[in-house]
Amino acid sequence: MLKRDVLTITVTSGTPGSRAEGSWWAGASGAPVFYGELLVGVLGIDPALWTTGRLTAFPVAAFADDPRFSL
Repeated sequence: MLKRDVLTITVTSGTPGSRAEGSWWAGASGAPVFYGELLVGVLGIDPALWTTGRLTAFPVAAFADDPRFSL
């Protein structure tokens, strides 16, 4: 997947870091990403060492044309 096919989300409401059990975001992959009331993407990557304060998501445009996806 090319870099333009992902969204980078900067988290400002928490402190980046890691823990012995893994990422604080473990299990969040696949969660919806909203901008206001609009669905703009889906979380796709749970960083093992979440120290940058950033998450990666796939934009709706990357999968909206797939016939298996329906709104």
